[in-house]
Amino acid sequence: MKTTDKIALLCFAIGAAAAGGLIYLDPPWHWGWSLGAGLVIASIGYQEITKQTAAERIVNRDVSAKN
Repeated sequence: MKTTDKIALLCFAIGAAAAGGLIYLDPPWHWGWSLGAGLVIASIGYQEITKQTAAERIVNRDVSAKN
């Protein structure tokens, strides 16, 4: 499993937990808003963790040359 796949699964789990928590707290809005908030949280997390992982790999020189 590639690193980006692992990051995607992690962010999906975090977003689902956030959406579930908002639905559990029963705010006065439609359940779709909670799912949308979970999706936004997951997408922002995926973007930031992917950038951080790429930067760490570049700094540690884990990226192999294509020569």
